[in-house]
Amino acid sequence: MTIQAIHVDKVTAGFGPVNILHEVDLQFPAGGRIAVIGRNGVGKTTLLKAIMGLADIHSGRIRLFGQDITRLSARERAHAGIGYVPQTRDIFPSLTVEENLVTGLKGRPRSDIAEAYDMFPRLAERRRNGGAQLSGGEQQMLTVARTLLGKPRVLLLDEPLEGLAPIICHELMRTFDTMARATGVTVVLVEQKVDDALRFTTDAVVLERGEVVYRSDSGELAQRQDLLERYVGVAGDAHA
Repeated sequence: MTIQAIHVDKVTAGFGPVNILHEVDLQFPAGGRIAVIGRNGVGKTTLLKAIMGLADIHSGRIRLFGQDITRLSARERAHAGIGYVPQTRDIFPSLTVEENLVTGLKGRPRSDIAEAYDMFPRLAERRRNGGAQLSGGEQQMLTVARTLLGKPRVLLLDEPLEGLAPIICHELMRTFDTMARATGVTVVLVEQKVDDALRFTTDAVVLERGEVVYRSDSGELAQRQDLLERYVGVAGDAHA
């Protein structure tokens, strides 16, 4: 039987009294790579925040490897094995690169920061620079590296390529691929660069108005230009 890393079980969620997700039911297998795509405002980020404990769940449950985590705080979910890279590149701008990385160790020895430098040699070159001195791409690398130092079992990526130069996008996606192969982490990727998302992932989910309207393997969806145009507003390798 396939082990499910995440089960979003008929979840209705949003912020305050406003519901953005409506009875969403999804299962993400352990070690899987899942793309969540759709137009802006359809609930993709809210889905990740609901999994992370940053949205209000009004009904339904969320399970992590079979454990009901619906009532756990975001901090407790992080300790349970969920890593979250938000759109906002949530670094500490007044701290150096190395000091930022230390905050992601979760009790591991400081020497383990070397893992981050192996993933992103550019960060090793900038280790004494303040977070505010980094480019947008370097800040994204730092956010990703800091999250991965916590050894998550599930990694939630919210538009990690947004606003980045193509060469940086390529470097990040290559790192995600290497990391996923090496660790077996489950990756849930929200990304407007649909071609990159579908190449990286094995399975895809399309959201529309807070509901799941289509799911398939990523290769199949890449061939469905009609669906991409209808639900994402793109065709081929265009951006949403």
